[in-house]
Amino acid sequence: MNKAGWRLQGLPVEAWRRLRSAPTRTISLSVATFLATVALVTAEASSVGDALTFRAESRQAGSGVAVIEALGAIDAQRCAAIGDESGIVGSGALATGTAVELRSAPGILVQTADVTSGLLSVWTATRGRTGSADVGWVVGSSLRTELGLNRGGVAQVRGGQRAVIGTVLPLGVRTTRADRWLISVVAPTGAMDECWVEFMSPVGPTELEYLTAAFADVHEASARPLLRANLLSRDTSQEIRGRLSRNGWAAFAIVICLLHLVAGRARRRERALYTVLGTSRIEHFLMSQIEVVAVVIVPAIVGCFAATTRWLLVDDVALAGSLPLRVAITHMAVGVACVVIVAPILALPVRIDRLYQELRSE
Repeated sequence: MNKAGWRLQGLPVEAWRRLRSAPTRTISLSVATFLATVALVTAEASSVGDALTFRAESRQAGSGVAVIEALGAIDAQRCAAIGDESGIVGSGALATGTAVELRSAPGILVQTADVTSGLLSVWTATRGRTGSADVGWVVGSSLRTELGLNRGGVAQVRGGQRAVIGTVLPLGVRTTRADRWLISVVAPTGAMDECWVEFMSPVGPTELEYLTAAFADVHEASARPLLRANLLSRDTSQEIRGRLSRNGWAAFAIVICLLHLVAGRARRRERALYTVLGTSRIEHFLMSQIEVVAVVIVPAIVGCFAATTRWLLVDDVALAGSLPLRVAITHMAVGVACVVIVAPILALPVRIDRLYQELRSE
């Protein structure tokens, strides 16, 4: 270097020398960045993940399901048609039958029921149809366990009726009573007792009013949510919007920039010396930028990898399928970008005229 300034290829070398000349400062800033990154990613992923987990669990339990009941008959075809409308996942009708006694389990009465195929999808929390009118009888997992009924088997009903078991489904996902029923899948025609409808969003007053209006001509028809309101007291959308960690990237950037500012004030004489030797402000900025890459970006990447690995191992999910991690990594990247832009600016020699004059006089 001479009074005219630095050669471009010499700036990285000089920046590395500056980092090595103050190992305590370099290590302290790197460790602080690493810990702040781990804290930011973990806090963001945890807060977003908790809300999304609750939303998924409540969805699985039936937060979007409503049941229409009436003293009069409910038309199965109308119920099935609702499932094809916008904003609705599916629908199906139910008509309970008589209780029967199986020869293999004397003394035990098993409830029978007729359902449309769409209702099996609602009960099992699966999209698409899980049965048709020709699959035979359907039994739930609980009834299979209790009575030893398996797919393809024949249940002899007292009185001579034979029930061929067409399939076994986990019907207890949303209704424990149906998991112990002997169910026949029928075409969506005729009169039914209930109509189950699953919406894409949680059931609220608007959805209930819509269903009540759809069956307004049915005597004493009323709609109710499958889950009680107190089970859905959390507004996950509001939680995600109002989470404390949402602005964690700003706190991250402020803390790391303040640390760089404090470290920079301790290097005022060093900066002044570089200025006396002809270092321009742009060269100051470039060397500081290189230092920031070493003590911010590298530790941030390592911290992000550590937090991400821990989260993926605990949750056993892929990064591409983890929305909480994608949100956390995005916010961390924003925070690091702010530091990379601001920290070198804070390192520029400002208000060091007195030191500059002292060094010139020396």
